Amino acid sequence: MVKFLTTTSISAGLENLIKSARDEITLISPYVKVNQRLQGFIRDADLRRVRITVIYGKSDIQTAEREWINGLSTPAETWFVSNLHAKCYLNENTAIITSMNLYEFSQQNNDEMGIFVDSFEDPQLFLEIKEEAQRLRRTAEPGYGATAAAAPQRTADQPTPPTLEPRANSLGHCIRCKISIPFDPEKPYCTQHYRIWARYGDPTFEEKFCHRCGREHTTTMTKPQCLPCSRRN
Repeated sequence: MVKFLTTTSISAGLENLIKSARDEITLISPYVKVNQRLQGFIRDADLRRVRITVIYGKSDIQTAEREWINGLSTPAETWFVSNLHAKCYLNENTAIITSMNLYEFSQQNNDEMGIFVDSFEDPQLFLEIKEEAQRLRRTAEPGYGATAAAAPQRTADQPTPPTLEPRANSLGHCIRCKISIPFDPEKPYCTQHYRIWARYGDPTFEEKFCHRCGREHTTTMTKPQCLPCSRRN
């Protein structure tokens, strides 16, 4: 059942959404200025190895925001959409669609409204929200801050970044975002997410999707396929 939220309950709901996340958090807001309390919850989620994505628009992320985003143990993905006006916050199970920006002033001074959606109670609606969030990410430009930095210089022992040049006849999936890419177990990331992974180069870092079938499954750079798919090789 969809729940109606007012300003206070939006703030409380956003805190709970971040605290309850186990796999991913996506924060969509034209303006980003996160108060210290929410920063603390996001840092805690980061320590739990929750993937954090920020999609923003209108203007650059300010220096103070870049500092705490880049200070996360795994820097958040940041993506820019110039005409963004939507405000939506979601994890793997719940979503909040609201008029409230992820902006400290809005939380403290504005009268806002929103709705809360639970994937278990409204699976189809939640899926539509998640798919739109994924569409925004696919069409966005790399953002400023964590993901805007140039790709790191590769050392001799690091694998070559994957490209989108055709290989064979089969398509695979990025093990982090599920976007379609050429199937190649040695290059299971899309270009953008390889650059993020390559910052640390941890071959055992756990991802979300099977490179071959795209289904949700714990995978890594060295083991990019689910067991049934790996047996097909």
